[in-house]
Amino acid sequence: MQRIALWVVMLMMFGNAVAITETDRQLELAEIASETELAMQLARAGQYGKLSKFSRERATEAARAIANIAKRSSSLADLSAADREVLDNARAQLDEHLRIRNKNRIVCTKEAPIGSRLPRELCLTVGQREDRARNARRATRDLQRNAKPIENQ
Repeated sequence: MQRIALWVVMLMMFGNAVAITETDRQLELAEIASETELAMQLARAGQYGKLSKFSRERATEAARAIANIAKRSSSLADLSAADREVLDNARAQLDEHLRIRNKNRIVCTKEAPIGSRLPRELCLTVGQREDRARNARRATRDLQRNAKPIENQ
């Protein structure tokens, strides 16, 4: 009797582990798509430095390929071998043209502080720029979720 109970408990734990793993895989594909979208927004804003027209076009193609795969599949486990290869190649191409992995590369841009029209040079690493963008997105999302409706007077 104890062996059966132990087996049932182990089966329940294993079943939960599989469900968690599947959820993690779904999050991974959604995260890849989200990170790609963020990278493209940063690239358009010049946060990765100046890009050639060729690099911009190739990065856009790679981002589209990643977005299409994310729309077609619900998780990484569902991807066919061909889609997995396309996803890996697109991520490598995106990294090659945007140089995303080099988080310590310093990029300087001219930005006007709030309340001024005179731009100042702002030098940050790619990692710092990505963190700022990610935090701004998170703060905006949190504000929108917690927003209270405006009452008419």
